[in-house]
Amino acid sequence: MSLVRDSVLLLLTANMTNQILFINALDSAEMGHMIKSGRKKGEVMGFFSYGVIEDNLWVYDIVKSKVVTFDFKSLLNQSTRVDTIYDVNKNYYAAQLVDKYNMIATGDYDSAYWLSLYNLPLGEVTNQFAPYTTGSEEVSKTTKTAYESILHIKPSRDKCVMSARYSDRIQILSLDNKSSKIILGPENYEPDVIVMEDHLGEDVSARGPQTRYAFVTGATTDQFIYLLYSGNNHQGKYRSYGKYIYKYDWEGNPIERLELPEYTRDFAVTSDDRIIYTYDPKDKVIKKGVLGDE
Repeated sequence: MSLVRDSVLLLLTANMTNQILFINALDSAEMGHMIKSGRKKGEVMGFFSYGVIEDNLWVYDIVKSKVVTFDFKSLLNQSTRVDTIYDVNKNYYAAQLVDKYNMIATGDYDSAYWLSLYNLPLGEVTNQFAPYTTGSEEVSKTTKTAYESILHIKPSRDKCVMSARYSDRIQILSLDNKSSKIILGPENYEPDVIVMEDHLGEDVSARGPQTRYAFVTGATTDQFIYLLYSGNNHQGKYRSYGKYIYKYDWEGNPIERLELPEYTRDFAVTSDDRIIYTYDPKDKVIKKGVLGDE
């Protein structure tokens, strides 16, 4: 789930044909499925990273190794849309656009850095941030994949946060000065994963019987970071759901733990940190709440 200009909710419908559903946040009215799932030009296979930047809706299609952008206004009007397609010659786990032509990405496990800045028209990495180690010791691919992380960007586009999938740790990175800070907790557990070979015959980490999901999704404003926490076994009923949202400022200071009335799968927060929208997977409805109320 993503919120655009506090008025339009983008909801990824997880079914046989994943699509992005537009919903009017003011009256909860559905505005239609705007992006088709498929192999044709202008269609998208992988929707893990997407958002809106400078009047463009973008999707990093991890299946096709492409970034596809659409004219957001024309999608809202259901009129002619403008599609731009960029090939991505690297394999990334998650990405966010900094502007129309540059994206930050994590999950290039052949790199010595946590984060890369990738220029879309040039098709190349132009900068890298936060080395895996400051010493001479090489970090293995199994360690890198064990700390696989979801990537969220600050609306001002000068910072980002990586929230680990299998360990309750986050990493905040500055795109201005390349500084990086790791915050541990709330339980401070390491990834409980197994080692297996990937398609290249290299050892990587994979989920094992005791693997737990940590942070499953998140939202950001210019003031705060909000991360939905699971803590549940990846084979359990509530593996991708959470009842607690951990709130941090952009210096990594914990602000508060928000307790939800029921499990949620995803959420969004308005830019003034006042309104929260949550998706209730049991009733299959979007609920609206006010933050800061007693």
